[in-house]
Amino acid sequence: MTKKIMKGEKKLFYCEECLLLYKEKEWVEECEEWCKKNNDCNLEITKHSLKEVYND
Repeated sequence: MTKKIMKGEKKLFYCEECLLLYKEKEWVEECEEWCKKNNDCNLEITKHSLKEVYND
């Protein structure tokens, strides 16, 4: 399930598997699906991330 957070005034989404942050919900959904299925990250997907991880 995709998680949404607020960072300042920006709405962001993060992958629950690898914790990478994304602006677009579609990319984080693809990331989560890939991570769960393959237990690793896909460079073609992660290039759309914000290059930072969610840390609560």
